[in-house]
Amino acid sequence: MKTKFKLHLVLISILICHPLFSKEISGEFIKDSAKNWLNNNGVEENISLLSEIKYPKCNKLVFSTVSLNYSLIKVFCEKPNKWSIILRNKILKPKRIKKSQKLNDRYKNEVIVLKNDLDIGSVVSPDDIKEISVNTSINRGIALSKNDVIGKRIKNKILANKPIYLKNLEKNWMIEKNSKVIFENSSEFIKIKVDGIALENGDLNDKIKVKNISSGEILTGFVNNNKKVIFRPKQF
Repeated sequence: MKTKFKLHLVLISILICHPLFSKEISGEFIKDSAKNWLNNNGVEENISLLSEIKYPKCNKLVFSTVSLNYSLIKVFCEKPNKWSIILRNKILKPKRIKKSQKLNDRYKNEVIVLKNDLDIGSVVSPDDIKEISVNTSINRGIALSKNDVIGKRIKNKILANKPIYLKNLEKNWMIEKNSKVIFENSSEFIKIKVDGIALENGDLNDKIKVKNISSGEILTGFVNNNKKVIFRPKQF
């Protein structure tokens, strides 16, 4: 690249000394023209060119980029004198953003946290939680609403005042799978109750399967409370 620059400068020096080129253009004019061309192309400009150097007269300067990022620009003249030079456009590199600065640039979000540490197996109640504002990215599986955590059982210990990740919570069902329940089948004239084992998780009025402990028969009913499954749901 240095050899090319030297050849261009030698060529220009020879042309300038020729009597045909009494009318000249300045380095300042070329520099300003290059800046305008870069600005029109939406490119950052930082061109270095000595203003006092004179170049052969040119009716129209033509610009083109030599590099993909416009760091090298070719200036070409066809008439009345044929010549060309290469300009260096020193594009400023963006400054590295410190990690702490990146954190400050994140959006602030209201998240749900625990007031006190809770261990595995604890069920989160409304009194266990509060809402705080933190610098954190959204859509990262963090609890943003009270409904995301209330009534959920903790799978891994969660510390106070730390964002709660949904993956560390499991739903606290009214009736849990493998728990002992009473299965009730009642009508106007008769009521039958049997001891059973829930084969599925279920909330109020959910339809689940229950295994009769005595006979092994699989029954289907609706969750009535945390201990009872009934054959027919209540009509409202």
